[in-house]
Amino acid sequence: AGAEGYARGPGMLHALPLAQDIEMLRVAAARGAASGPSEETGVLTVKDDDLTVELDAQVMQLTLRASHPQALPSDVAKSKDMLAIFGNVSMQACVLSQTEHRRVYQLVGRAHDVAHWSQDPKLPDSDLWRPYYPNELFPSEKVWIPAVLEPVRRAYLTFPKPLELYLADSPLPEDASVAYLVGKQPEQTGAWKEIFVYRERRMVHVYRIESHGRRYYRSLEYASDARFCLAALQPDMEHRSHKWPAWERHGAGHPYAATHNDGKSCVVTRDWNCEENLSLGVETFIPARLLRGVLPEALLRAYRFWQDEADLLRGYPTDESRPDMITVSLRPGAHVVHAGTRGATPNGPAAPRAAAESQDLWCLRPCVA
Repeated sequence: AGAEGYARGPGMLHALPLAQDIEMLRVAAARGAASGPSEETGVLTVKDDDLTVELDAQVMQLTLRASHPQALPSDVAKSKDMLAIFGNVSMQACVLSQTEHRRVYQLVGRAHDVAHWSQDPKLPDSDLWRPYYPNELFPSEKVWIPAVLEPVRRAYLTFPKPLELYLADSPLPEDASVAYLVGKQPEQTGAWKEIFVYRERRMVHVYRIESHGRRYYRSLEYASDARFCLAALQPDMEHRSHKWPAWERHGAGHPYAATHNDGKSCVVTRDWNCEENLSLGVETFIPARLLRGVLPEALLRAYRFWQDEADLLRGYPTDESRPDMITVSLRPGAHVVHAGTRGATPNGPAAPRAAAESQDLWCLRPCVA
């Protein structure tokens, strides 16, 4: 347009000399960022702290939240959880924050954040302080707990060091069907193993406690009767020099199996605007190993679980051609180990037992996306 150009005004376009327009932009830039549009130029400006993405056209450099993109460290990109979500691909990321035990990355172009945590030196606190000694149990416990637990303890929990077992201070009810114990290492404080002893099935489950992002989860490692657990544990098929013991004819796993040895953890979250996110909020990826023995193995293989902001687990099918989705609600105290103290006893009335099941047990609700 000859010597004239168009400058943007607030809400309209009007003609200004091009040189004057450039000079006004320089003056506005010299004053620094302001909140809202400039009254003279109409150019929207924001504070530097509010910038998400900044592109320097002179050096062609991209800055994401005051951090330059770089290749995601290999120890983060090659972790089990990252490979389960993204596969073996190279990714660019920016460091959002860094503390003594955690570094948070934002993946460029993926609407995902990754919090890489160092190894947790602590174990979860336990409120069970009564040592387990078979001869010192209460009468309601002595009639059945040693007969079920002692074969497992003698076979697995005495080497290389005896595992210290603890129960609740109060005795179990006469008709209790499950006993709950925690195992502690002699040189550490806090719960290391969780042990459930089932009276009717005469079996024992041993769970490993894993710290993931400084939150603790249980994972099934051993079942003296794998036919009655939610994980797909397989008995040892190696040659044996002796017959199966009667109490472990269908046993599988090992209490000290340690199927996951990596002390570091990667907590992956995805934003609400991620295409696969149907919760309309931030979701956190929950690896299948953290739900082993808690949810049926068939669900862990068919779905990938993310936890929404309401602590509801959302299962998205691993087969992308499937249109369904499931939600899982895990409630505190949902295990039947609490039956004796909540009125849901085996010989109790049906109404309290049904109420306890509807209130405490986890439930599945199928959804259609």
